[in-house]
Amino acid sequence: MPDVSPAVSAILLDAAGVMIFPQPGFMLAQLQTAGLSPDPAVLDQAHFRAMAVQDMAGRASRAGGWWPGYLEAYFAACGVPEAGLPALAEQAAAATTRGVWTYVRPGTKEGLRSLAALGVPMGVVSNADGRLQAQLARLGLCYVPGDPETGAETGPAGPATGPAGPATGPAAPPAAAPLAAAPPSCARSALSACAWNGSPQSSSRRASKISAETPSAVRSTADFVSLHLPLLREGDSPTPTHHLINETTLRMMRPTAMIINTARGLVVDENALAKALRENWIAGAALDVYENEPLPADSPLRDPAIADRCRLFPHFASAARITRLSADPDKGMAGRCVQGLIDVLEGNYGGDVTKMPYVVNKEGFV
Repeated sequence: MPDVSPAVSAILLDAAGVMIFPQPGFMLAQLQTAGLSPDPAVLDQAHFRAMAVQDMAGRASRAGGWWPGYLEAYFAACGVPEAGLPALAEQAAAATTRGVWTYVRPGTKEGLRSLAALGVPMGVVSNADGRLQAQLARLGLCYVPGDPETGAETGPAGPATGPAGPATGPAAPPAAAPLAAAPPSCARSALSACAWNGSPQSSSRRASKISAETPSAVRSTADFVSLHLPLLREGDSPTPTHHLINETTLRMMRPTAMIINTARGLVVDENALAKALRENWIAGAALDVYENEPLPADSPLRDPAIADRCRLFPHFASAARITRLSADPDKGMAGRCVQGLIDVLEGNYGGDVTKMPYVVNKEGFV
């Protein structure tokens, strides 16, 4: 670790636009309505370009405030024609929620830890009203002195400094938090459930505990992505699921996210997943199904370098006694197979196989 000049008494870091970005999934969803699907590297560059435009303007670059001006510059950097910028920025601004500006780029926390290890006091500076500071604490980037329950700054609005470092909770080393101990709230994880069912209309439904979201929103905001969907290939469905989880979608996910696949192996691009785990794009994965079963000995998922973050199971998620053996076709595989056979042989449902709920391979009878 390099020495630090005695003249350096503290390191101050600006918060907005440097530590956290708009969620890539949200921005990509807006761009897709304009017929564009840029890769994650382009989105990163668009963010920096938009920040530079706002900084050079010295004030809101268009009527309506800072955010619409940022959006116009961002979308322009992604290739949106000038004539379409105002409408797209207005659309995105209307769709913005509090969770949009919460993306922590891969490597940010590691970089902060490296700085904190130098032993110099660190602070995160913001001219916001306290909400941004609390959000940074929730994201594990820093902690904020004040209310011990919420981590929010107390007192009147104004510049606020959260001392030191990349604190991820009480486990952060003392050098990362030289001025105060991190409050317990930094170690908590507040989870909400969200789901995508493959239907374009799904994003319009809301429930008190589970909210239906677009796939981009799920990927970019979820702590855990659990897959429960059929394998649908290009041309077979307007919402194909083959390699739904791929390099592009993995880069959109939080670095703390976990993937669980108990659906179909080909829903996940295994090479991309192994790369994401090796390069720490995401935190971990648990798989019960694979592109090829049994999983080949030379599969990248068996790489010892990711063994602590990639849990592999032998396709046994459905191996409970009732699930396998119950004679009730609504509960057991055995009962389902028998009832499907009976329905075909006895001509139930008017002999229309497409209406028989327990016949899975209906295409074989067409």
